[in-house]
Amino acid sequence: MSSAHSLPILNSTQSEPESETKTLRTLHHFHLGDPSVERETRQIGSDYLPALLGPFRDVSKISYDYPLVLFSRESRQSSQYALPLSTFLQESVAEFAPGENGARILKDNLGWLEHAIRGELEGHDGPLQLFPAVNRSVEALLQHLSLSGDNQKAVENDLEQLKGFFSEADQLLPYDRYTAIHLMIHLVHGRSEERWDQFEIELQDLRRQLNQILDIEQRKSGEAMGASALQKSVGSNANRFNSEALSSVLPQNSGTVTMSEARKDRITHAAEIINQFQRDPVQVRFIHTGDFSGPWADHPNHFETTVDADPCHKATSIFDSEANELAELFTACRIARLEIDNSYDATVHDPWFANFNWEAFSKEELLLVPATVALEPANRLAREGLSSFSQLLGSGRPIQILTRVKGHSNPAASEEESPFHDFRLELGYIATAHRQCYVAQTSAARYQHLMSSFLEATEIPHTGVHLINTGVQITSNLQEDDPHMIDPSIQKSRKQFLMDPWMVASAALEGRVHPFFRMNPELGDTFAERMNFSVNPQPEKDWAIHPFSYQNENGEVTHTEFAFTFADYALLVPKLRNHFRLIPGNFESEALTPIAEYLQQSEENSFSLVPFVWTINKDNLLHRAVVSRELVLACKDRLNYWHTLQELSGVRNPHADQAVNEANLLMEAKQNSIISELQQSHAEEISQLQADATATVMSKLAKVLMGMNLEQNIVAGAGSTATTATTTETEEQDSEPTEEAVEEMASEEEPVIEISEDPWIESILCTTCNDCTNMNPQMFVYNDDKQAYIADPNAGTYAELVEAAEICPSRCIHPGMPLNSSEPDLDELIERAAPFNQG
Repeated sequence: MSSAHSLPILNSTQSEPESETKTLRTLHHFHLGDPSVERETRQIGSDYLPALLGPFRDVSKISYDYPLVLFSRESRQSSQYALPLSTFLQESVAEFAPGENGARILKDNLGWLEHAIRGELEGHDGPLQLFPAVNRSVEALLQHLSLSGDNQKAVENDLEQLKGFFSEADQLLPYDRYTAIHLMIHLVHGRSEERWDQFEIELQDLRRQLNQILDIEQRKSGEAMGASALQKSVGSNANRFNSEALSSVLPQNSGTVTMSEARKDRITHAAEIINQFQRDPVQVRFIHTGDFSGPWADHPNHFETTVDADPCHKATSIFDSEANELAELFTACRIARLEIDNSYDATVHDPWFANFNWEAFSKEELLLVPATVALEPANRLAREGLSSFSQLLGSGRPIQILTRVKGHSNPAASEEESPFHDFRLELGYIATAHRQCYVAQTSAARYQHLMSSFLEATEIPHTGVHLINTGVQITSNLQEDDPHMIDPSIQKSRKQFLMDPWMVASAALEGRVHPFFRMNPELGDTFAERMNFSVNPQPEKDWAIHPFSYQNENGEVTHTEFAFTFADYALLVPKLRNHFRLIPGNFESEALTPIAEYLQQSEENSFSLVPFVWTINKDNLLHRAVVSRELVLACKDRLNYWHTLQELSGVRNPHADQAVNEANLLMEAKQNSIISELQQSHAEEISQLQADATATVMSKLAKVLMGMNLEQNIVAGAGSTATTATTTETEEQDSEPTEEAVEEMASEEEPVIEISEDPWIESILCTTCNDCTNMNPQMFVYNDDKQAYIADPNAGTYAELVEAAEICPSRCIHPGMPLNSSEPDLDELIERAAPFNQG
């Protein structure tokens, strides 16, 4: 967190007295596009930046990924292709001097050395040979340190070790408008060299085996012992032998089985093609419309450019030409493999090779074709070049299409038109619709994402589309009253930008202006498999949100969060500043709404609101600026496309969300149904248990009553000695009481059934509902079967016992009588407990 004195200060400048109603009306009318109020509003100056970018005004004081070290094939880091200079220096020193104290002086001054190497790039466009720049910077560091004795020797030794990590062919690449193209050339050259080195090893092996086959066949004929053949066989010592004499004494027998003339011709022709093949030194061919200018002298051997009005169409014809030349070589190689295995079938293979072209190439063969790259302006692709663009995407040719995209503009709009007049045409979405092409929307501002896109695209046999935002803005002459520009002290011949291009490109990623994604058709048939949506900040949200702190004039600090939207990005584009007007510092109204919140409102609710963005000027004063309706609509359009990408990537897919909701509702309905069934079943069980208990009690009561009557009869007839069956039956019938006697005896016995004064629970009936245990877990406790019992009746009140009995669904709690006679309201509680003490 920055200290309070360095925090932005909220502007509270008093403006001319004016009614709040008039001020709000003016701001609202500007928002709605009323030109009559423009004179009553205050424009923003060129030094106003989005509030969140205030700390990054001077990028020279910020460490970021550039410049990059481009590793040559001779470098020990060649497999990485490129690394930021700062990372490379730190990793190199850490490798030969691990630990905190190793190369201590060098480590302490590594930032100085990096700054010196960066300085070598000032006034230079494109890649720079790194080794000379490192040598000059090392000498400058030694002079700067001015050491002596052991320290001098130690530093010199450490610097020599560091220089050993650099290769003389390594290059240093700054960030500029052609960075992406330089990276592609570097990567394609490196990968092409690796593929061709491997393929040439295979070619040598095929040459050797074909020549062996032909030599063996020649030996089968009498020609093998001829004077001419013998002279060739002894090589450089032929002048020491009389080949004619030697031939005359050798047997002239020939082999019994020879190959057919057709096969011999086929093998001979294949061997000639393989032996005569010369690799094309040009590995990358760029086709452009004529506006492609840059420092390309560093790629003289493997780089070539062609100018054409229709780069996509021309790229197609160049690729076909290159592929046709290689088709003859690949045919010869395939025939050679078949003949070496003795598996060539003329009936099958002759018509196959007669029509062999790039469409029959294997993946490995396609990747050996020199890279063909069409450099297309975005506005041409969106208009007159759309047809050839679409045809190339649908052709399947592994041609790469590179186009630089301006984040704020609409490629389909002309230079004279407003970029917000129509909905923006998204070239990435059009390319994605062609399904079988590779699509990457990326930027050199994130070199790792860009390199991954290039490497993926050039490793698969598909057309590739690369939509690249460079972030380069209109240049400006350095003025003393414009300190937000790069410090003049570091200016040489370098152009000055209103804000560093790398920072502008990074802001485009942050504000959903140029979202990153990769679409690889090799990974599967579904968007979930094909699409890579990484690197985008906070991809699950509409806008990236970041913490922000500021202070008022009294030094009171406020901590809050700001969203970075397309409107915030628009502050970086000079031609879009007319879409903003400053809000008076002392004006407050409930209608003023941050743009991110405004975009969430319905059209009905938003009509009376005035959207604004936070902006900061060169004096570190925080202002609010009202946003035009036209720019708000552009924000909605960009947000709509962002939602589309979220859906395709699965980050926030409405279909998936709906399916999850439906599944949850279905599960909830099933659970409710199961619970209802269980409750009904439980109620039936309780009812049955109560009925059984009642029957049991009544049965015992009847037996008791019957037993008492029987005893009386036995006493009364003790003197009887009748033993006949008839007499016994009569006595049994006489001993059965009448209905009135049973009722009378039952009435007499009822007082014997007493109510227990101690509380108790019929645990067997407990349903584990948790009602009683939640009420008082000290009084009510579960046994091992998860059925409740009363652990300590004194741990609670009689009122809790009565209440627990009342809420118990199985009515198995019997409160008994109060144990504490001093508890209040006992009469009422005893009356409430009575029904539960009878069960």
